[in-house]
Amino acid sequence: MNKTKSTFEFLECSYSEETFSIDKPQRLNPKNGKPLLARYNLDKAIKTFNKDSLKQRRRDMWKFEELLPVFHYENIVSLGEGDTPLFNLRNLEKYIGIDELFIKDESNNPTGSFKARGLSAAISKVKEYGIKGIVMPSAGNAAGAMSAYAAKSNLEAKVFMPKDAPIANKIECKAFGADLNLVDGFISDAGVESAKAADKYNLFDISTLKEPYRVEGKKTMGFEIIEQLNWKVPDVIVYPTTSGTAANALALSTLTPVFGNIYCHRLSHINTDECGAPEFYTGGAKLVVLKGINGKITPEELSDNIGGVGIVHHTQPSVASITQLCETGEVYQLDEISAIAETAHKHNLKMHMDGARFTNALVSLGVTPAEMTWKSGIDVLSFGATKNGCIAAEAIIFFKPELVGNLPFLMKRSGHLLSKMRFVSAQLDAYITNDVWLRNAKHANKMGKKLSEGLSSNPKIELAFPTQANEVFAKIPRSIIEHLNLEGYKMNEDELDGKAVRLVAAWNTENSDVDQFLKIISEAK
Repeated sequence: MNKTKSTFEFLECSYSEETFSIDKPQRLNPKNGKPLLARYNLDKAIKTFNKDSLKQRRRDMWKFEELLPVFHYENIVSLGEGDTPLFNLRNLEKYIGIDELFIKDESNNPTGSFKARGLSAAISKVKEYGIKGIVMPSAGNAAGAMSAYAAKSNLEAKVFMPKDAPIANKIECKAFGADLNLVDGFISDAGVESAKAADKYNLFDISTLKEPYRVEGKKTMGFEIIEQLNWKVPDVIVYPTTSGTAANALALSTLTPVFGNIYCHRLSHINTDECGAPEFYTGGAKLVVLKGINGKITPEELSDNIGGVGIVHHTQPSVASITQLCETGEVYQLDEISAIAETAHKHNLKMHMDGARFTNALVSLGVTPAEMTWKSGIDVLSFGATKNGCIAAEAIIFFKPELVGNLPFLMKRSGHLLSKMRFVSAQLDAYITNDVWLRNAKHANKMGKKLSEGLSSNPKIELAFPTQANEVFAKIPRSIIEHLNLEGYKMNEDELDGKAVRLVAAWNTENSDVDQFLKIISEAK
């Protein structure tokens, strides 16, 4: 048989870093159930994997053979996947005011999505191991891709799919000859039935993150993008998510080892309002809370609390996290962000920003997004949009692509790799287009200022902090609070240990809403 140039050497647990042989089929680490990742001899690969050699090779994803896991050409199961076009959207660049914007059209793959890459790699390796049958649960594109590649390689293929999956995907599976089994329930129920079938019929389960090889095909998208950009790495990498808690916890999990420290303000959302999600997603990292001043941490206090580096008895300093705008409604100035980031980087910490109200802070300062983030030393941003008009749409933005790490796996395991993620991405696209995000935030801040000024004019009410965006913290007498509750406002008295009430003006708050609220307050006895 003709050998490929693959430098595939072993499998490594994504969690424990324990290594496993590739002499036989492997799926998960049998000790902890975590995914296994393919590892290659990069010193050997670099001898033949270069710009010039790639130009002379086949026009599909298998041109990257040094970094793919198949050892013999005869075992490659290909339908021409990969080598999809990368389009430069010049009109949209001008429209939204950025220098360069590209879109990679994965619909050009044989089965219409990027899933073709993963299934080509996985089924090729299945063939190389001599496995005769495969099974997987799917609600759509992956099932069609598996069925097509199984047909090409004459493998028995069983698919378990929810009954309410799209009819087109059901037809696709049947057309390629797969044994389609419809399940009355969700994709999780289909997963249970798929696992049962794997045991009963001795089939290899190629469910997402249940075997090592699908991701090997998917990673070739990254190789192609770099090649198509003339070997320039993208400036930023963006991962949409559906909640701020997920964005924060997942971002921190990529930056922090399980034995790491995350330094944050004691009032920060990650410390007080996320139900331990950062600790859970990081696998046990420790939040080190700082007192700060008016909701902001200071570089001096951060520096004073960093210690124990290299001492095995101590958790290790890893990340500094700030919230913009912060939990008292105040805005970090650019020089404050830069000073904290400089201190963090001096101690080899990564710098994270929780930007739940990012745009409100941005328009308050009147600066550019670049000035408030990477130019001030931010490494990773949790970009909030839900609080400014979107529906379950947030994003994690990496200003240093090398920090992405295992985030794709972490997103999948946490249920945040949505099959219809485009509905989140489409919102973010529309949100940025035509400055909708900026208009919404400016309006919310304007309403916040109006509310703040109205409250300040009442001699019975005292502002707890200056109003710098759309959040207003006020010390309101009990009689007024009770009156507002009777009028249906249900005042939240849990802020600042019960010492103040938090009021938030939204992107859709009307002038009349503020006027009515202030009128009711004036009527309180």
